[in-house]
Amino acid sequence: MRQLEKLLIDCKSNRIAQKHPSPLISVAIPVCDEIERVGRCVEALAEQRDSSGLLLGKGQVRVVLMANGCKDGTYEFIRRNLERFQIAVTAYNVLLPETRRNAGFARRMANHAAIDLLHEKSGLLFMTDADSAAPPQWIADYCHMLRRGYDAIAGQVDINPDDSEQILPLLHSRGILEEQYALLLDQIDSVVDPISHDPWPRHYNASGANIAVRVDALRGICDFPNVPCGEDRLFINMMEAQGMRVRHDCATRVLTSGRLFGRAPGGMADTLRQRVSVPLTPCDPRLEVAQKAYDRASLRKRLREAWINRDNWPSAARVWALHLKPEDQLAMQAGACKHFEDVWQKLERMAPQLKRVPILPSQLPTEIRNAQQILRSLAVGCEDDWDFEKSGVRA
Repeated sequence: MRQLEKLLIDCKSNRIAQKHPSPLISVAIPVCDEIERVGRCVEALAEQRDSSGLLLGKGQVRVVLMANGCKDGTYEFIRRNLERFQIAVTAYNVLLPETRRNAGFARRMANHAAIDLLHEKSGLLFMTDADSAAPPQWIADYCHMLRRGYDAIAGQVDINPDDSEQILPLLHSRGILEEQYALLLDQIDSVVDPISHDPWPRHYNASGANIAVRVDALRGICDFPNVPCGEDRLFINMMEAQGMRVRHDCATRVLTSGRLFGRAPGGMADTLRQRVSVPLTPCDPRLEVAQKAYDRASLRKRLREAWINRDNWPSAARVWALHLKPEDQLAMQAGACKHFEDVWQKLERMAPQLKRVPILPSQLPTEIRNAQQILRSLAVGCEDDWDFEKSGVRA
């Protein structure tokens, strides 16, 4: 909070926030030049309902808006409308240093401010974006899951239909194929290497527009990531590496902007614009060929089993010493890591054979068929019908 004070220009709370100073839930939202969308974001949060469909009590949730470097009058708009918002809102206006004027650091600041306002450190922190709109059951659904034993929830996002006209038909068609293929790869992972606390249906995305976490679970990590972009995926990876129970939820989805000119370098808008200007841009890094995805999941399953039965871990050296440097092999020894996900994340970074090579858009139809064939083989228990030996991943 001391760092925030150094960067703070102004801070205002509406009457609801002043009347209920100790919320149980905080929603952290970094804001940069979102005058046209931030109102819709807050209004969606004001419409949050409990499991019976009743509006949440006004004092339960605090919305924290961290306006950073806005030049379009966003902060002034927020101040003018503070009392119109039917939910507790605290708005900060900060000027980030030039070297830290990015989405990752802004989200980190917003998260810290939101946590500081919570009634107790066992409260719940939600994260979303100023150009996004949460569905009415977002908070209720995730509260139920977090209080049932999960440490964090990583949800999915859909592009807001209001922005669909900006997306070219060709880009829309590609997006449908990529989503279909990602779903197939997620299913292969779930069948080959099931995780009891994160069962199918699940996904492997992490968007800052749709994350929730128990604050007491944050003690397991040093701090929120301090990177220019990709902080959302890195945060979830950090939680998993510490053995936290993360649920990759597919049901409760947040609408987010599909505009081609966004605010965060390296964000969704940059990705969409790159694909418009260069149609042959490779797919998301996770979308590798289906055969290699299967082999990756199989290797991870064998290593997970060896990790659970530590007596077998030394004998797994032939599997996991995938051309690792000697110093990297030492980092993989039993005792060097406390949790398997930490081992696997390090192995994926270190082993040349595990480097992901994304496919091209032209490969999507073929790889979709290949993934479907793998799933059919797995369903009837005849994996031998598929030639798994072409890949360089399997030991």
